[in-house]
Amino acid sequence: MRTDAGVSPANRQVKLIERAYPYKRAKVVARTATDATGKYAFGQVQPDVNSRYRTAVSDPAVSVRSAQKLVVVFARGNLNVRTTRDGHAKSHFLLVYSPKLRTRLAGRKVLWYFHRLGNPRFTVRDRSRTRQPRPGRLKGKSRFALPNGDYRYEVTYCIDAPDKRDIGIGPPGVSRDCPRKFRARSRGLARPLAGVAAVSSGLSASGALAAASR
Repeated sequence: MRTDAGVSPANRQVKLIERAYPYKRAKVVARTATDATGKYAFGQVQPDVNSRYRTAVSDPAVSVRSAQKLVVVFARGNLNVRTTRDGHAKSHFLLVYSPKLRTRLAGRKVLWYFHRLGNPRFTVRDRSRTRQPRPGRLKGKSRFALPNGDYRYEVTYCIDAPDKRDIGIGPPGVSRDCPRKFRARSRGLARPLAGVAAVSSGLSASGALAAASR
């Protein structure tokens, strides 16, 4: 922290102010004091949803506010895929996030993508809807027929989120819908809850299909 000439930067009280998604209300979540050089630090802060933070110093000698900084929160997820005996890919995912998130994600469209290893693109093979058994948990499942052959493959998915700007988890500001296809090497969906219009799995799962199993 910098001060005017003649004003000591030491022992100034600093507040950490949080605006959690949807960013309408501000509250002080931590306090600390500057050291002899004007430096300060806060302990670990763990927001439940995307949150904007700024620091503020206010006393008779000094009044300072920092710029806002966005902290992005990611959901935890897993994706399981298996090949059935009748030659189908059977997949299901689970996303876990804070039950405090207000955005409704139940009933959202899910696109399921298939990629045979060696093929340059993931393409859409199935569609379904999300299910929310309780706050903070989101599920989805798929089953689609696999092409004949002996090969390995990957499956991933993308959820069509309700807001084009920010849903409270994942990086905001991506205004694209779930794509019809994307390059396998680009991992266009391989980041948790990437974007906002397109909520991706952050995961891909592999399977194998032998011609004899068909």
